[in-house]
Amino acid sequence: MLSIKNRIEMETTVKLYSLNYSNVKTYLFALLFVAGNIALPQLCHLVPAGGPTLLPIYFFTLIASYKYGFRVGLLTAILSPVINHLLFDGRLTGIFLQMD
Repeated sequence: MLSIKNRIEMETTVKLYSLNYSNVKTYLFALLFVAGNIALPQLCHLVPAGGPTLLPIYFFTLIASYKYGFRVGLLTAILSPVINHLLFDGRLTGIFLQMD
């Protein structure tokens, strides 16, 4: 049996930040998390039935919001689908323009 002196106590701390829109780090972290939101689903789609099974679409948005505040999370949430559409669904743009 361990005595009180020999017991190891672990302490964990998490630093949470709230970045302003005037801070350059806000945009750098948002772009980093947007890249994660684009790359991780593409990697999961390489696994057979990995896309629908794992569904990692907004994983990095949740992390960005929790760790760096709602501003980074909001930028990540808005920019991720837009950049994903521009990179991978560009063929649909012509169809939508013809519908007008």
